[in-house]
Amino acid sequence: MNVVRTNEGDYKVWIDLKNGNREALEYIINQYYSDLYFYGVKLSKKPEISEDCIQEVLITLWEKRNSLNTVYNLKSYLFKSLKRRIIRVLSAQKKEEAQQENLRGVSAEFSFSTEDKMIGQQETLENQQKLITALSKLSNRQKEIVYLKYYQGLNYDEIAEVMLLKRQSVHNLLQEAVKSLRKNFFCLGYQFSIEKIR
Repeated sequence: MNVVRTNEGDYKVWIDLKNGNREALEYIINQYYSDLYFYGVKLSKKPEISEDCIQEVLITLWEKRNSLNTVYNLKSYLFKSLKRRIIRVLSAQKKEEAQQENLRGVSAEFSFSTEDKMIGQQETLENQQKLITALSKLSNRQKEIVYLKYYQGLNYDEIAEVMLLKRQSVHNLLQEAVKSLRKNFFCLGYQFSIEKIR
């Protein structure tokens, strides 16, 4: 299936999916599974939860394709669906572990597993340690926004949709995260550039 990942391309894939075209579903799996998997692992910290939830999202997508609203951006739709599914699974697990506790919601701790890509781009072990220190000072939401923006390439509107925030809140949180990283890098004797984390 020859589809370009643009909003127009996403719309065409969505229409094909709604029309029962299995190639559209295969395209979605081939195009987005890897990104969904790593995002799911970062949210849940468990590969098996990520895999199970992705499978549930894709099955639901196929089974309910006729009743779903039109989607113009598949990636943000899939990320949002996966996040909701993982939150439900983690909530259920937490309720089982503590039956008497009234769970207000799950804010999955968002961490960078060994600060994978970001650390890999640093030139020395010393700089890697400075990056870890700077990242550890970010809030979980800031870490998630940095990941979605610079690793997944989502724009502000897409991040807002995934994280259930207003666009301005995403902008403000990302701006605060970048300021914090710059400040912490400067304090550690390192010149911070946003290009270093892309």
